[in-house]
Amino acid sequence: DVPDNHVCAKCPGQCTDLAFMGADRATVQATALWRRTLYTLTEVKKVKDRELSQRLGISLEVAKKLISRLVSERFLRKPPARSKQGFTVNQGELKRKGIPHYFSLLTSTQEMTQDTQNMQIAGQKRKVDANGESFELS
Repeated sequence: DVPDNHVCAKCPGQCTDLAFMGADRATVQATALWRRTLYTLTEVKKVKDRELSQRLGISLEVAKKLISRLVSERFLRKPPARSKQGFTVNQGELKRKGIPHYFSLLTSTQEMTQDTQNMQIAGQKRKVDANGESFELS
C-alpha cells in the first residue's frame, strides 16, 4: 500500500521508507540512485553509459561506476568486443534477484542498505532544494 503521507528523503519531514530509517544521508542517496538505476533497466533491453547518464541525470563517471556494479551483479552483460550496441540488460536476473532484493519490504534494512553503503560515487553533486543547497552523494 502507498502511505497516505509520503515524504521523499530529499524533502523536510519524516521519511516513510523503512529501508532509509536510521541510515546516513550518503547511504540513502546511494540506495535511491541504485533503485532508480534498476528501475530504469526494466524499461530497456540495452544501455550505454551515456544513455544511463542522461536518463538518470548523473555524470558519465557515475554512470560508468553504476554499470560496473551492474555487470558485477549480473544485471548487465558486457557487449562483445568492438561492439557499439551497449550492455545487454539481463531482465531475468534483474526481475528474479535485483528488484525483489532492493525493493522488498521483506529484505532487512541493514541488508538492503549495506550493499549500497560503500558505493564509490564521490564528487557527483545533486541539488537538494529550490534554494540551491547541494550535497555529495558519498
